[in-house]
Amino acid sequence: MVFMKKGLVDCNFDAVADVLPGKENLRIKVRVLRLWKVPAFLNPCESSSIEMILVDEKVIVVVHEVLNM
Repeated sequence: MVFMKKGLVDCNFDAVADVLPGKENLRIKVRVLRLWKVPAFLNPCESSSIEMILVDEKVIVVVHEVLNM
């Protein structure tokens, strides 16, 4: 949420369907339906990434992967 002058709130969110590779400046509002960690191939005690199933207000489901850096 971005607070603007005089207490107004800007509620313009992008749809999850608009998320494309290369787009960096997005504002999305989602619910995390499921979240899990993927173990590393060589060391199962460590996580190599987390994956999420995201749902927005238009009920579009997206599987998203976040890699460790």
